[in-house]
Amino acid sequence: MGRVLKCTVADCTDEDIRTLTVGGCYEFALKDGYNSTAIAHVNLLKPIERMLADAKNGKFLAATFAEFKGEYLKRLAAVTTKCMALAYEWEKTIGKINPSNVFTLATEYAVKNGKDAFVDGTERGNASMILQTGLGTAVDALLAVEEIVYGPKREMTLAELGKVMAANWQGHEALRLRMLRSKRKWGNNFPAANRLADEIVKCYGGAINGKPNSKNGRFFASGHCAKQFIVLAQKTGATPDGRRKGEEMSKNISPTMGADTEGVTALLNSVANIDACDLPADFPLDVMLLPYTVAGDEGLDAMRVIVEQYFVNGGCGVRPFVDLYILRKNFTFSEKGLKNL
Repeated sequence: MGRVLKCTVADCTDEDIRTLTVGGCYEFALKDGYNSTAIAHVNLLKPIERMLADAKNGKFLAATFAEFKGEYLKRLAAVTTKCMALAYEWEKTIGKINPSNVFTLATEYAVKNGKDAFVDGTERGNASMILQTGLGTAVDALLAVEEIVYGPKREMTLAELGKVMAANWQGHEALRLRMLRSKRKWGNNFPAANRLADEIVKCYGGAINGKPNSKNGRFFASGHCAKQFIVLAQKTGATPDGRRKGEEMSKNISPTMGADTEGVTALLNSVANIDACDLPADFPLDVMLLPYTVAGDEGLDAMRVIVEQYFVNGGCGVRPFVDLYILRKNFTFSEKGLKNL
């Protein structure tokens, strides 16, 4: 966390790191600078959906996968910049729409300087976070485009793939299942997937990090998505990785549900290819393990190795571990939610 905090606060000291505050969902900040806002969400799948729709309608063509990827990154940077511009204007009104009177009275800098604590009421905070949704699924979808359109078999043209997506895979179930079950996915330590994830994160974070916001602070990129991996997914068409229209996409920086089939070591090695400083607002990775693999003394030793390796690989923070049995016993889940547990 300290290394990432220094990416966002120029004068961050070792004492600042020792006394940092952890709160919200996954966020951390200086103890005198924790008043950040989560102000916008970027759907990383939308550029792919729209590019394929344009290809279907004869408005876009890419002769190589490199051209397709380049256009994707260009569109991703554009939509991220647009989200940030909208957030910049909206945050000018926060103090009027939702003044934080009690929070202000509890914040020394805000009281002394006559500031609203939630707007610009800290000396080294006031950050605005732009959140992403669907990193893992975007990687998977791009790799599927590469295989279907640009691979050795050249199974269909970009325009034809666009038509298949518009039809929600109808009539192409065998292809859909092949893409769905492919090992060429984020989280399996597949080199091409690792490189793509790094390129996407650098493009997204590069468009955001350090840019001034409208409340005397700066914008920073977040790997967090909250519930938008479901909400925005419902507004997103079918994608070439085998996902149908409306189905959930990957959450946080984690793989698409069920796509990481090569074990936790491969997952951690995949994530090691992303620099946490490119997502300095937070760096959330969800890891699910079978209880018996970490049971008993040997299991605890294995868990220790997993956690230590996560940090060696550049990981950033660890949240509490929860036993599946306890979750199922004490909480109510939907049928789909149970399948994901």
